[in-house]
Amino acid sequence: MSYANIKLVYEDVELPILPFMKNFIETLALKHPNWVFEAVNGVRLTLDDGVYARYANNFKVTEKRELIGTIGYTSDARGSDGFTISNKRIKNGRERGDCIITKDEKKAIRHVDKWFYRETVTELMCNRANLANRKSYVVMGEHRDRAKNSLNELDEAIKRFVFANYDAFVKTLNEPKLIDIAAGLATEIENADAVRLMHDKLMNDDAFVVATLDTGNYAIQKGSDISVKSSEELDSDMRRKLGLLKLVSDGTSISGVGIKCSDDTFVVI
Repeated sequence: MSYANIKLVYEDVELPILPFMKNFIETLALKHPNWVFEAVNGVRLTLDDGVYARYANNFKVTEKRELIGTIGYTSDARGSDGFTISNKRIKNGRERGDCIITKDEKKAIRHVDKWFYRETVTELMCNRANLANRKSYVVMGEHRDRAKNSLNELDEAIKRFVFANYDAFVKTLNEPKLIDIAAGLATEIENADAVRLMHDKLMNDDAFVVATLDTGNYAIQKGSDISVKSSEELDSDMRRKLGLLKLVSDGTSISGVGIKCSDDTFVVI
């Protein structure tokens, strides 16, 4: 007997149902004519005569094109056959595993009858609410990033406007912390600009990288040129700038002097 709601073509080949599952699938197909059972996997078995044969052993079950569950075949370590039954409801209701496994065909049918049905309005709205939460978070992030990019593009213009209208700007601030930040804003921007200029000089081979050596000498690089000099061989300007940088902590910059990268590495302009 053929069943219009059992689709057995998998990978362009029509497969027979695995014998262990045949009555199970056909009973459900007859009981639920509005469901469609579509083969989604095939297993290859060796027959008694040594010939290979492929059988459909996993099915997705749909109703009006909505996936309502999956049915499959499993075998334990002792070779015992079993049915696997799964859908979102079953997964969400289990602490361990994501499917029901049973060797009893009647129990398997009862589980399918109990758990396989179309999404309820409550379930639909729960899923849509989760989707809305996730999507709104993504959209919020996209807009936040675009706003940050716009602010970055306007950075110089914003700084010019703030400093041109500094007193009026400070009056708009109503939190002590923000007022303190605004008080130091000019210095922070000046320092940032100074470091950027030093970095640009370094990238354009217009600054020195100086490293102290175990011998007490200095290795000095500018562009591709590298030289080694003793302290006495350094010119007075270089000695003065290194002396200043040695007094500060790592990561500190001194405008017009350079940057202390570590105890033994300096950028000198």
